[in-house]
Amino acid sequence: MSDHGSFCRREFLKTMAVGTAAGWLTPGVFAAPEAAPPNAPDPRPNIIFILADDLAWGDLGCYGCPDTKTPNIDRLAADGVRFTDAYSASAVCSPTRVAFLTGRYQQRAGYMCEDYMGSGCPAITPEKEPTVAMFLKAAGYGTACYGKWNVSGADATLTPNDHGFDHWVGFQHNFNYFTHRSYDFKAADWVGPVALYEDHEIKDRPGYIDNILADCTIDYIGRQARSGRPFFVYVPFQAPHSPMQAPDADPLARVPKDTKTEQRPIYIKIVENLDRQVGRIMEALKQNGIDGKTLVVFTSDNGGHQAGRNAPLKGMKLTLYEGGIRVPFIMRWPGVIPPGQTTPQPAITMDVTATILAQAKAAPPPGRALDGVDLMPYVTGRCQPDRDRTLCFRLLQVNMNTRKAKLFAKAIRDGDWKYVIDYLRKTEGLYNLHDDMVESKNLLESRPEIADRLKARLAAWEAEVTPPNQDVALQ
Repeated sequence: MSDHGSFCRREFLKTMAVGTAAGWLTPGVFAAPEAAPPNAPDPRPNIIFILADDLAWGDLGCYGCPDTKTPNIDRLAADGVRFTDAYSASAVCSPTRVAFLTGRYQQRAGYMCEDYMGSGCPAITPEKEPTVAMFLKAAGYGTACYGKWNVSGADATLTPNDHGFDHWVGFQHNFNYFTHRSYDFKAADWVGPVALYEDHEIKDRPGYIDNILADCTIDYIGRQARSGRPFFVYVPFQAPHSPMQAPDADPLARVPKDTKTEQRPIYIKIVENLDRQVGRIMEALKQNGIDGKTLVVFTSDNGGHQAGRNAPLKGMKLTLYEGGIRVPFIMRWPGVIPPGQTTPQPAITMDVTATILAQAKAAPPPGRALDGVDLMPYVTGRCQPDRDRTLCFRLLQVNMNTRKAKLFAKAIRDGDWKYVIDYLRKTEGLYNLHDDMVESKNLLESRPEIADRLKARLAAWEAEVTPPNQDVALQ
């Protein structure tokens, strides 16, 4: 049930036709597109995807934040389109990253790839789950990843290099912004081993991690601009995920505990530094003369944690209320996407993948349909926004000792209607998001026929995306 709703049919079919034309060399590898004439510039855009970690829907100036200054990201929105109803594929980090990299609901990759608590982090393999980078690399793009990977399992056997990225500087999981050490659960502190990688090797370098990632991105932009080859760079920053360490802090100071009163001022500094790094990347595009030839997408992997400003939305990270899954989402491409737009068109993480591949004239193989859609027709005016979209969500916690998965929450948005059931909090609700985006008016008893319809669609989706022969039983 990969439901794309009632999107513009002509444009949707045009997008799907790209995959047929591309052809395939071997399973999981794209055939390169037809070569351009000698010395002709490649008409396809460069692509930069910037992913914040735990950035709340209301944490940016362009989304109404009163206490955080984000002029560079706000300018990104002013120069392009800002989505008001965009969603992360999950309410927690790793599953959303699986969804982006594969372009498909993370549930299709197995229960570990939708785990509520990230037990050991999901491990995807290139043989079973080919990624957007593999597709773009085979289509002639240079590829790089600078930042948090978080989808190769706790043992970090695989890196982005194994999934189609030519170059990687980053880390597998969260770590100290300054010392680059991972979290030590026995010590209950960020005093584990140094965990900063360059490709397959631990290779530390001094500095605040998000600034390092921006430095690498800027260097890569310059090198690729000089080569003339189109490129894709994925920049999953750590900000504003814990630990709460502002860039002006003492690198060896105590990391503040998880109390909102103490965290919020630090969180603001982390977000504002993230904004500065985005500004530096955008300036690098201009300095290299490729600003108008580059599609930039910015979003977050889930809603904010307790230091974030999810207001006015209900809930936060690790819940399927709007505060846990509705995220900032911005697209910019000068000369292609008209500036100054705000759209209520619902969107989701997998749409980033579909949009990127469509612009690069690449597509998944036959029989491996994407779960997202190309958003370009809707932000360029070729299709009028259509609010009919069906998006589904599920959170699990997997016990690797018993090989059983416990349901935590499920939700579905169908058009303006949303049904959510939270097993952990023992709540169930039906909401009309057009009239009540803050989910304050539960219509479950007054509109049972709508609730029943959404429950049936959610059950059909679950049946479709659950892989056969799961070695983890759903409780």
